Amino acid sequence: MEKFKQIFAYIPSIGLLMVLCTLPYLYGGLQRFVLYFACISYLIDYVLNKRWKGWQLDKEKWVYIVFMFFYLCIPIRQLFDPSCTWLYEHKLESYLPFLVLGIMGMMGYNHTLRLEHVALAMSLTCLFFGCQLAYLMSDVVCDNFQSWRSQLNEMRISHINSHMAVNVYCNLTLVFAAWTILQSSCRVWLKWVIGLLSIGIVVGILLSEGRTGQITLAVLLMIFVIVWLWKQSESKWIVPALIALMIGGGSYWYYSPRFHGPSAYDNPRLYLWKIGVQIAKEKPLAGWGVSSARAEYVKRGLADKDFQIHYLHEYEHASMERYGVVSYEIIHPHNVCLETMMEFGIIGVLILFLCMLLPICLSPIGKLRWYLAACIFVFFMQAMFESLGTSLLPIWLPLMTFIWRYNAETKNEVGVAVS
Repeated sequence: MEKFKQIFAYIPSIGLLMVLCTLPYLYGGLQRFVLYFACISYLIDYVLNKRWKGWQLDKEKWVYIVFMFFYLCIPIRQLFDPSCTWLYEHKLESYLPFLVLGIMGMMGYNHTLRLEHVALAMSLTCLFFGCQLAYLMSDVVCDNFQSWRSQLNEMRISHINSHMAVNVYCNLTLVFAAWTILQSSCRVWLKWVIGLLSIGIVVGILLSEGRTGQITLAVLLMIFVIVWLWKQSESKWIVPALIALMIGGGSYWYYSPRFHGPSAYDNPRLYLWKIGVQIAKEKPLAGWGVSSARAEYVKRGLADKDFQIHYLHEYEHASMERYGVVSYEIIHPHNVCLETMMEFGIIGVLILFLCMLLPICLSPIGKLRWYLAACIFVFFMQAMFESLGTSLLPIWLPLMTFIWRYNAETKNEVGVAVS
């Protein structure tokens, strides 16, 4: 029986790895299955191995309490919202990881998850959808590189996901890869495999049309290069390496139409944010609620001339209606902080920032804290230009906090047994 308990202790971690492998793809039946599998296997392990023994409410548990409060903002604010659209149910489902992982974090985990396995699983997932795209592009004939790149990105949108979703996944993968290469005591061959896969991931981000993902990549690369040279006692090469990276980044910026073209100087998000700020200023304390905030946003957006000229014209080919109303998926503020301010006011924004800051401030995980901070930085960068529940999955923030806190590297530090 004891051996069976020990074996079963590893199944929830396998479930988490399966969840990670599905996240770059559009949400569907497979993701739903692995999410259920991970949660159910966690509950069985928790009961079977009596994980509640030795539980105590320490300061780090407040991180998970805040996650749960952020989720509960949705139903609590809905009590005072006169409107209730399908978006309310969508928010309840898409934000559910804040509640579920908040509860799991409060209850505790068994520390069987290995960070190098996370890095390998995510790197192999990137390799898999990279090969998938290569196969789809094998019969495509283009006149020039820019045309080929556009076709590649269209293939990715059709078969994988948007550049925002994929680039967040790739940048988070690079953070785990950096930890494996710089800090892990795993086998050298595994470091080489993950290092080589990381090169392909960097190339993939550069080929995408995602400016935020590419800027995030540039910051991560500079930090990782500094840390690597410092660990190698080659600090004299830090400045030349940074200069080389800046020259390379500057050249890429100059020749990239996304950075050096009309769209770079007349970004439609400016007009999206203008409408959002107007709405948020009218009810700053507790916001409008999920349904009313988006309904008001759609109403004012459609009535604003600049909004129509600079944003809606991009979607003339798309259906603007769902269930007989204007599509809420298309018209949203493209900024998590602004969207939260519209829906839950200053109260919601404060809770959101606590969700991002407390995992770093209250975490007892030593050097791993800074890799968690890098993951939150990746999330934050994309959150400035995308709304939660669209191309930015809400699960990333609580999941990264959970993984960096509960893994095999931290079990000795916090004194939790594996079985």
